[in-house]
Amino acid sequence: MIKNILEQSSSVISEKVNRQNIILLKQNLICYGLDIGHVMAMDYTSSKNPLATKEKEKEVAHIKSVLPYTATQCISNLSNLYQSIRDHREFNRKSSILDEKRFLKKFDIIKKAIRVTKEKADFWWSTNHARTTSRVICDKGVKAGIKQDVKSQYGSREIHVPPLWFHKVYKHGLQGVEYKGRPCFVLEVSHIPIARLKADDIKIYKATIVSSTKGMLDIHEDMFLASFETNPMHIGVNNEITPAECILSASPELRRAETNVSQRIGRNVLNNLLD
Repeated sequence: MIKNILEQSSSVISEKVNRQNIILLKQNLICYGLDIGHVMAMDYTSSKNPLATKEKEKEVAHIKSVLPYTATQCISNLSNLYQSIRDHREFNRKSSILDEKRFLKKFDIIKKAIRVTKEKADFWWSTNHARTTSRVICDKGVKAGIKQDVKSQYGSREIHVPPLWFHKVYKHGLQGVEYKGRPCFVLEVSHIPIARLKADDIKIYKATIVSSTKGMLDIHEDMFLASFETNPMHIGVNNEITPAECILSASPELRRAETNVSQRIGRNVLNNLLD
């Protein structure tokens, strides 16, 4: 048994020992009639935990006071087991992507998402609404929405775009949709599975879109966005992403969104045949 363990890597040995420590701690707590609060009360680093009450601390102190020194060490060992388990978990957390700060710092995912989202959103808006100057605000924690000077059509305009817009919206070809004859910016989407549309390859999303009229921004929430993909997303050289191409329709009513996208699909097929 010892030989088999010694032949394994240090990480495997550490994991096996930790699992046994967890079992030992649970069994000992049951045998002594204690709980994790008593253990935390003995551990300085956990003494401020709500479970480590003064009452638990007094109970542990009383037990130790009536035992000989060697027996008190057995009680104190519960704290050592607990600390060992905590240390093991902390080490694993720092060595994995579960440590959000280290992971984001190492791979810079959020910063990259912010940069690409702002770049693509800016380009779409300037291309489709050249007369309405709006700043795209994108940063960590930004929530979807708009901000503007409603008193003047020449005042400041801001479109607040979440950092993951590039991944959730742009890559899937959902960034722009025509609504009431105007190009609208799709700010946010949430997929709604509808079984009866699956056979037709039509996807439905709840969406928030932004339009522009005479220099003023309008936000339309709780819209239904119907999507039919004609070309999938493509990843090219240097991981350059070409978004999917989709036929889209938006409406406050689900049935209207479905009908409109179906009609547009039909026109698209007809045009392709004529070409």
